[in-house]
Amino acid sequence: LALENSNAPCACLEERRMLDHDVTSLVLRSSRKLSYTGVLGVLDELLPDAYDFVYLPWPKLAIINFTSREHAQLARRLLQGSRHGELDIRTVKEAIHQGLAKNLAVYCSKEDWRDKEEGAPRIFSEGKQISLEEALAIFVSDELLEQVQVQRRRHAVHTEGEEPNLSEGVGPSQGSDQEIIYVNGPIDMSRIPSEGDVIFRL
Repeated sequence: LALENSNAPCACLEERRMLDHDVTSLVLRSSRKLSYTGVLGVLDELLPDAYDFVYLPWPKLAIINFTSREHAQLARRLLQGSRHGELDIRTVKEAIHQGLAKNLAVYCSKEDWRDKEEGAPRIFSEGKQISLEEALAIFVSDELLEQVQVQRRRHAVHTEGEEPNLSEGVGPSQGSDQEIIYVNGPIDMSRIPSEGDVIFRL
């Protein structure tokens, strides 16, 4: 007896929307703590050379940009609710920031990004890893970086003195089990919280 997946229509609609909106960046939430070695190993096994940005901002979350919307759609199909190595995926969602350039600009808009080499995003060009400095020079224009920096400064001023202070995108450390959930939008730890977000700290 074959049982139909009740989530199939919803999944189909989300995939169609991903294609219509050129979605290439996804946020993966895992029930296990992640490492760059583990995540990259799974990506190389399932989708070799199909990604160019991998960032682990929190212990159980990965932000990945794929080289095409078709690769992103395929990744969602393969990873949603699945287990591969240390990846025990709970959800796969569209990221707020789309594309290699925007994700890289958001990360490098922080003043101390050069001091966080160990936890920094892994960037790839033509299948080979390159440094953040090289990627910044190749993919991010001065105009885009300035735009993101202005947005970050404006948000910092707007939220000054408020708690929790997440204006710089600072969340739980890599050793923490805390998670932050934005309940009025898609679960995405890559974006800076804005007015109206409701935040639960678990």
